[in-house]
Amino acid sequence: MNIRKCVTGLNAQRISTIAVDATVAEVMTLPDIAGWAYAAVAQTQRDVTLSAEEGATPIDIGVAPGETHFALWRLPPVEQGSNPAGMHSTNTIDYVVVLSGGVSMVMADGTEVTLHPGDCVVQNGTRHEWINRSGTDCTMAVFAVGVPRA
Repeated sequence: MNIRKCVTGLNAQRISTIAVDATVAEVMTLPDIAGWAYAAVAQTQRDVTLSAEEGATPIDIGVAPGETHFALWRLPPVEQGSNPAGMHSTNTIDYVVVLSGGVSMVMADGTEVTLHPGDCVVQNGTRHEWINRSGTDCTMAVFAVGVPRA
């Protein structure tokens, strides 16, 4: 099982960036069941808080601390119109899996990752923008966990 995980964070100037872009190492298999695998991608600790980012005002997506929100999101190609959210942050930790198509996640410091089906993102409440330059719709599964800011 080969799963890519991108994790956002803040750089030394407190601007959002990609902190991790790596393959998930924690994969459990069962030798007596061919093809069986379990990959631990991420988890949220009980007492987690989000750090304040320089110059950022998070938007309220209606998920209070301790609450969760699960959605499927289809983002059409940028040629059909830009994503109305633009560069933004939220008071949530979002677990995102690209299901189909492709999408770029652009961070406030200018770093960018292009994501494909099966790629996972841990978006830690940092400023980011989703841009679909793939030429086809991108569908993502998004699980948001409401988290307070420190």
